[in-house]
Amino acid sequence: MKDCLDNQVQSVLEIPYFQGDFWTNIIEQNIKELDQDNDDRIGAEDPTEISGKRKCANTDKKKNCKKSTTIQQTVAKEQIPHCTDLMLKIFPIIDKYKKEFFVIRLRNSMSPCPTVADTDILIKCDLMDTPEIFLKFCRDQYFEFSSLRRAKFSSMALLYKLHTTTKIYSYNCNICRQQCHICYHCTVCDDFNLCEKCYNIEPKHEHKIERSVPSVVDISHDESLASPQIQRRQAMQRCIEALLHAVNCRNATCLSPSCFRYKRVIQHTKECKGKNSQCNVCKQVIFLSWYHSKSCMEQNCQVPFCTNLKIKIQKQRTAKLQ
Repeated sequence: MKDCLDNQVQSVLEIPYFQGDFWTNIIEQNIKELDQDNDDRIGAEDPTEISGKRKCANTDKKKNCKKSTTIQQTVAKEQIPHCTDLMLKIFPIIDKYKKEFFVIRLRNSMSPCPTVADTDILIKCDLMDTPEIFLKFCRDQYFEFSSLRRAKFSSMALLYKLHTTTKIYSYNCNICRQQCHICYHCTVCDDFNLCEKCYNIEPKHEHKIERSVPSVVDISHDESLASPQIQRRQAMQRCIEALLHAVNCRNATCLSPSCFRYKRVIQHTKECKGKNSQCNVCKQVIFLSWYHSKSCMEQNCQVPFCTNLKIKIQKQRTAKLQ
């Protein structure tokens, strides 16, 4: 709160990102404890029925356990004019860890960042899927960013890890369980891959199968195999960019050649009365939205099906972590 007042925070968007942070968990835990204390206080038995011996024992125990906490709560009342029960409970914890608490802002929201023309292809990386996976990896490898020297070393080590894992990235065949660098991926199932040997075995898989050559390293080994894969990714990226443009475009006479066509497709998804899984147009939009939703960070994204797909992807990632 002091940090927000000192920096004159005017919007929630200016508050630092606290998902998975220590303090948010502490606050939620203390809120639950306060609610539990209120419930216990309401349902407590009549104090007159408690024996004098038991009452004395409880009083001594409370005095020994909460003596230091009471002192800190008294200090909190003096420093904070309108102090609530929650602040009284949290203040001793904040006072204990105040030297370790710091706020990091990655960028100033008032200065817009310049547009970056990234010519590199998008590569799937499980390490960068969620903040929890990334933080767990840094914690296991003892990577720290508390000083410039440690931040430089941790950044270089992470970059090396990303490059090396990309080179050795491979799939596991769902039938023979063997690793396969060139696989056949099911476009319907969430995670179903076949090696070339199992793909040729009858009977065939019931859904549509696409040949996939993962990893950039395959480009150096076999240009003829990797080139179609790169072209498909680039075409997919262009379709997603055209879809995003059509969603945000408000110009009725837009000169973009694909804008009007994608606007009609978006309007169709809103008016389609059949099941989305049976409509070919809706299936194509869902396919594009699925790729888009994996990297979308907007809370109220206007891309069709994006919100529901993000919820589904988040549930799948949570299930994998468990």
